[in-house]
Amino acid sequence: MACDLRAPAVLALAGFLAASAAGAGDWKYSLHRSLADRNGITLPASLQVTFPEEGGTSYAVDLGASANRTFLRHELWTFAVGGEVHRNNQSLRKQDLESGAVALLGQIGDLVEDAAVWFPQLSLSFRRDGVRGTKSLVPAATLTGAGTPLQIGRVLGPPNLGIEWQPRVGLELQDVLSASAGRSTGYVGRAFGNATVAVYPGFQKLGARLEIVSAVTAWQDVAKSSAFDDHRDHHVLRTVSANYYFDPDKHFALGFSWLDGENPSEGLPDQRYKQIAFKVQY
Repeated sequence: MACDLRAPAVLALAGFLAASAAGAGDWKYSLHRSLADRNGITLPASLQVTFPEEGGTSYAVDLGASANRTFLRHELWTFAVGGEVHRNNQSLRKQDLESGAVALLGQIGDLVEDAAVWFPQLSLSFRRDGVRGTKSLVPAATLTGAGTPLQIGRVLGPPNLGIEWQPRVGLELQDVLSASAGRSTGYVGRAFGNATVAVYPGFQKLGARLEIVSAVTAWQDVAKSSAFDDHRDHHVLRTVSANYYFDPDKHFALGFSWLDGENPSEGLPDQRYKQIAFKVQY
């Protein structure tokens, strides 16, 4: 009976959010690597394609697109709808995850000097993992901050070297609704934390068009059904990205990325690789 109520409950929630956002101002659109948190250090969407003389074409894409507008006519709260694609067809690191989501992004506090501000986010997403053959419903909550006393989310440093850092914490519950033959349905609850540091060499001269972004994300499985108990409750992902934007508005870039670890939220298995890719954001 609980399974039969999932779809109506999801549709009701999505309808409520959409109705609340209707008529509340113009839609704004964004394109990044993922559906970014407010005040987060964002990364651009990336695309890499390899055309070998022998064998098939390989590609890797990480893309998140969203549309948002004010929620209930309140400027500090935003309704967003969007989706993500994370796909890599190389045999040693296959990844094939698509998701669609509705989200509510808020701001608690005023963005004034010497003040702390919090950015909560509630989301509900539907994920399809082509590698594992699963379809899941994932409610999640995240929290980021800004301001004193740790100067979170603010660029510091001398004119020729800007430094910014951003922590983020959250919870998600992945409820697997269906699975391919031979796999089980069930659930996994995860708590996660992320710390991201961005360095901008030649900050004022280049207008932050050159960036080096390092991040560490850790997930801890806090609850799971027996079918998903693989005795691996801790997951870590370390990344470093260096991007140079060709335009002052920071829409188009060429970037280098290094990755070590796994990302259960994006269906990324444990692996290590380096990548050079064309990147874009709006």
